[in-house]
Amino acid sequence: RRNATTPPGFSGKARLGSINAITQGAEGDEVAVRAFGREMPGYLRGRVFTSYEKGEWAPGGDLEKAEVAKPDADEDSFGMVEIPGRTAAGDMVLDIYPSRRYGANYFLPLSAAAFDTASAAVQRQLGDTFTSQRQSTARGYLAHLSQEPATSRAEETGLFSSLPEDMTLLEALDQTIAALPETEEFPDRKAAALAQYFARNFTYSTSSSFDYNSDLVRQFLLTERKGHCEFFASAGCLLLRRMGYSARYVTGFVCEERNGVGGYWLARNKHAHAWVEMLDASGSWVICEFTPPGGVPQPGENSGAAALGEYGRSIWERLR
Repeated sequence: RRNATTPPGFSGKARLGSINAITQGAEGDEVAVRAFGREMPGYLRGRVFTSYEKGEWAPGGDLEKAEVAKPDADEDSFGMVEIPGRTAAGDMVLDIYPSRRYGANYFLPLSAAAFDTASAAVQRQLGDTFTSQRQSTARGYLAHLSQEPATSRAEETGLFSSLPEDMTLLEALDQTIAALPETEEFPDRKAAALAQYFARNFTYSTSSSFDYNSDLVRQFLLTERKGHCEFFASAGCLLLRRMGYSARYVTGFVCEERNGVGGYWLARNKHAHAWVEMLDASGSWVICEFTPPGGVPQPGENSGAAALGEYGRSIWERLR
């Protein structure tokens, strides 16, 4: 049965700083997600958000009950949830096990087309992220991946273009856009120019001196010019929208650490991250990384005694 809560940053709202809080402190090295598959999972999406207001993102849209196609009436059997408009590509799969702390969430790559789950009650949120309403996802689920791009559905696209009404924030966005180098009017070119601008003029930092009585993104752009991934992703998303492109704010984990003993991938709490997905010229969603390289979790591999101990824990967690 469900034995998990949804941590801040992956729940109904995401206050700037909630993801950074997960990465800090003694719990930063604890494993959050394990993934078994041939290819490196990379960005695993936990939640997509649409609207920003005063330092906080909200998901928007209505929650939908996702159909779980189970082969029989056994409550503990696995059934499949299909993501509309996606086609799975044969043997491209990831077997994913979140820790119990994140047992309400399905962390899935943007390329996911479907997933097998033991939960009979699954909710779909706007942007194709999912939560379990009963069994914990720590039991594991099998993600079926697609080789096709993740295209936008007509009923959702307009929801990822909204901007806050705060005129001082809109002015800050306009000032930043005016400072960007000239590029061709293509979404990917604009996103690349923005990422380059951030890398050259801003600093990644997990500590800051923001005034929480004033808009955080405005301060980030005009005065602080430093911050963690949530600030870069929030500002990047709003700037793209101000330039006329559809973009969405995403929270999840970067799963790129390999356990050399067990041959699987893992993300730790310190690998929690925020990024942007933008609708490109072909109508497909693509990942945009606006956080400077020093603030993005990097690929790595562990072996030896530490990896052996972690491999043992992974076996124990899956048998519990």
